[in-house]
Parts: sequence; structure tokens; C-alpha cells
Amino acid sequence: MMEKLKLRSSTLAVLVGLMTIALTYGISSALDTKSISIGSADSGGVVVELIPASYKNGKLTINISMNTHSVSLGDHDLAEITVLEYKGRTYKPVKVKAGGGHHAYGKIVFELDEEPSNYTVTISGIPMVQKRVFKWN
Repeated sequence: MMEKLKLRSSTLAVLVGLMTIALTYGISSALDTKSISIGSADSGGVVVELIPASYKNGKLTINISMNTHSVSLGDHDLAEITVLEYKGRTYKPVKVKAGGGHHAYGKIVFELDEEPSNYTVTISGIPMVQKRVFKWN
């Protein structure tokens, strides 16, 4: 009997912990977090993957991953070549943090008045696919 009580107590503690994390970090958000990849790392190309991470305090954060075998990713200023379109308006990133080299990972942050749905992020000027359009519904 005591073993079952301990098991139930630890299970309850885990559930409370997970709920606290979900509430703290906004995991219960309606934000579409579908990953979208465009491109190929073959023959001078670049694979770019975007994953919406969170909308919190008026900021939409999108994780970015870029991989290639031949292009220097540090030569591309994501703050200049990235735009978000939502409800007929265009937004430039307010913050971009991504590394360079052949494998770059980071975050792109946009300021929006509300949590978006049905929006598009466009990145232009990265080799092989000059205009990459990522769309979430």
C-alpha cells in the first residue's frame, strides 16, 4: 500500500511540474509550431528550416536552422533579408541571433500586437532558392 502511495505521489509531482512548465513558457499557446524546410544542401545549396517557438509579451520567436556543404552562411544578414507578412502588414525582425559557417542555428524575433495565425515568413537571397516562402495557417 505504501509503495502505491509513493508512486501516486511521484506521478502527481511530475504532472504538477509539467503543468507549471507549460503555463510558465506558454506551451499551451495556439501557435502553429509546424517545422518547414526549404532547399537542399547539394551543389552549393542551403537547407533552411523555420520552427515557430513562442509568442510571448508581443514577440513572436522563430527558431532557424541553416545547413550547407559549400556556402558561408555568415555572409547573409537575416535581419535584412527576412520579412514576416501578417494581416496585410510587413514586419522586419527586431532581433536576430544566428551563427555563421556551414551549420547555423538561432532565433528570429518579430514584434506583433497579437499572436499570429495565417502568416508568412520570406527569406530572400540565400543561394539556390533565391526566395524562400514559409507559410503557417
